[in-house]
Amino acid sequence: MSESWKQEFVTYLEESTSATLLVSQALAVKEQNLPARIYKYRCDNSYTRTNLETDCRVPHTFASLANVWARAARRLQLNVDVVRKAHSSQSAR
Repeated sequence: MSESWKQEFVTYLEESTSATLLVSQALAVKEQNLPARIYKYRCDNSYTRTNLETDCRVPHTFASLANVWARAARRLQLNVDVVRKAHSSQSAR
């Protein structure tokens, strides 16, 4: 596979301005040249096996999937609340 697409991608980004946006062309070049799958290989040890077992669990039911999304939403809301509180305390100064 030719590597010239990377230079074409960078050129589009470098020549992009607020008047002439070339980001969509850059992303199109990237999309055409990326492989269908990318794999990350890890060494085989207890640490990576534990990560694989805990991080890659797939919810078996819709209810458990809904719980995963609900937990993620709660974490996100907590982060938003912390940012808002920090912003309001700085604005009050």
